[in-house]
Order: sequence, then C-alpha cells, then structure tokens
Amino acid sequence: MTEQYYLGIDIGSITGKVAIINQDHQLIDRVYLRTEGQPIVCIKKALKEILDRQGALPIAGAATTGSGRKLIQTIVGADIARDEITAHAVAAIDYCPEVQTVIDIGGQDSKLILIRNQLVVDF
Repeated sequence: MTEQYYLGIDIGSITGKVAIINQDHQLIDRVYLRTEGQPIVCIKKALKEILDRQGALPIAGAATTGSGRKLIQTIVGADIARDEITAHAVAAIDYCPEVQTVIDIGGQDSKLILIRNQLVVDF
C-alpha cells in the first residue's frame, strides 16, 4: 500500500503553520512562519519549504484552521476548514483520549476549552 499523507494548515493573524503527517499520524514535516500581514505569501513559503525538503507527496486530504482558514482553504483546495476550538479538541482527544482542558494562546485571543467524555462542553 502506498503511504498516504495529510496536510494541515493553521493560518492566524501572527503566524502560519503547515504540517504533513502520514496515515499513522507520524509527523513528516512542519513549518512555522510569521505571517507579516501576508497570509497567502506565508503559506506559499511554508508549502515551498516542505516541497523542497520532501519532494511531491501524494496528499490524501487537507484541512485548514485559524482566522484565515476559509481564505487558505480556497487557495490550496483543502477538503475542510474548521474553527480552532474544533481543531484543538479533535487533535487533543486523538492524542490523549482522557483530556479535559486545552489552552490556546493565539495572536488575537486566548481560548480555554473544556472537554468531558470526549465532547467540548464549554470554551
């Protein structure tokens, strides 16, 4: 079976993050850059860095999050765009099923996410 890769993009007001994982959720590569007020340029640079290091990878799925998620979803053709609350909760539960609290300190705001029985109950 050919290895499958998944692309995740988090584009915020201050930074852009791009990560590639495989089907086993192993991190293959990542880039963290400041947006400098240019989110499209930031993500283009990040994707080029990964392409230069990894070569062309067969991407089975792509998702975006962050304040610029809809813009970047449209530009890169991502399958889904999710708000940060959902993205944090899903990732935290996948990594640690017993998680109860997630704290996000972002460029525009901070979030406290409360999780019980693998469901977000408050934020």
